[in-house]
Amino acid sequence: MMFHRLFCNCCRSLYLTVAAIATISVATTAAVASPPKVGAFYFEGWYHDTPEARGAFVTDQLYYDFPDRRATYMNELWRADTVEAMEKQIDLAADAGISFFTFNWYWNGAVEPTLGNGMNSGLANFLQASNNHRMEFSIQVNNDSVTPIAQNEWHEVVDLLTPYFNHDRHVKVGGKPLLNIFNPVDPHIPFDYIQQAAQAAGLDGVALTSDARGAADRFDNIALYAAMPGYEVGEAVAYPYKNLTYLMDGVAPRESDTWADPGLWNSQSANIVPGEQAFIPTVMSGFDTRPWPHVDPSWYFNNPEYYIDGENWGRTPENFAAHFQNAIDWLDANPHLATDERIIMIYAWNEFGEGGYIAPTLGDPDGAYLQALRNVIPEPSALVLVSTGALILLRRRHRRPGAPVEPPAV
Repeated sequence: MMFHRLFCNCCRSLYLTVAAIATISVATTAAVASPPKVGAFYFEGWYHDTPEARGAFVTDQLYYDFPDRRATYMNELWRADTVEAMEKQIDLAADAGISFFTFNWYWNGAVEPTLGNGMNSGLANFLQASNNHRMEFSIQVNNDSVTPIAQNEWHEVVDLLTPYFNHDRHVKVGGKPLLNIFNPVDPHIPFDYIQQAAQAAGLDGVALTSDARGAADRFDNIALYAAMPGYEVGEAVAYPYKNLTYLMDGVAPRESDTWADPGLWNSQSANIVPGEQAFIPTVMSGFDTRPWPHVDPSWYFNNPEYYIDGENWGRTPENFAAHFQNAIDWLDANPHLATDERIIMIYAWNEFGEGGYIAPTLGDPDGAYLQALRNVIPEPSALVLVSTGALILLRRRHRRPGAPVEPPAV
């Protein structure tokens, strides 16, 4: 008992001494920022209704000329339309720090054909995966000119999608399920009905996200799916990957470059009114559509080596990681424009035909892009650095998952 008193008195004296030093010092506080919530766009074109057939979007050019793009979890037919393949992808993505997949979703004219559409099989397999507790999911409605949704079909589409919003693994932004709309200027989108259906299902509504600048009173967020500078007529032309990243983040590879200023993250978010709308930066993992003849020959950015002034501006894990770091820096510099969840999207997990992918492939069997991503995503920290002049303390702070980190009182 005597030892206990002496020990407590010593601790109390030490605490008072530290407090006195802190009081007479000029106090400054720095809190550890929460890590970003990382999503990756997911395209399930790697299915087929016929067991012995190659994946639906596996062209001869992709199969024969770009074999290095085949994912390691695919079979020789480039097929990934199984629950087993999805479980492998979930583990790969979650281990790399990816929080959720945003599945490209396609309406096929009626409910049954849509549910049976192989292009929606990725979402179906995710929901059946035994390890889906490791990630979350959201949906992007692809209402483009190839797979349009007629005016009289939209309510049926909303009724089909709404049950997904209540799934416990569905991503929520501001407490509402996230829903991306690929074509935000579609005049038939029933904005009011989307919200009413969600509210009837017991939700507060839906966090609608536009693929381009949308009206603030209709869309909560902007998140570009992908972007590239333009197309060439005729033969495809190679450009360095850093030009593509510069188009997005506006971080010039060298001081003399002004081609993409100020970058789409800045230009697309320039007119956002904080509190009314938020911007979600998209990180480009590449763009090269040469394997798809149905896409016009275009500029492409996927050469792994493209030297300028002795520096490699090509598509490498290191340059991808630098691009992602720029997205984190953008969140830090623009918290008033970002979502509270600090979401960053990646184009894409598996757009092998378009050249936007970070999934391990035969050309990247060790998953160097995923490792580069893992290395740049900051780990959640329980330590908050408090600088008080001459004295520096590390205080351990406990917080529930998802709670904001607040500076401690000094």
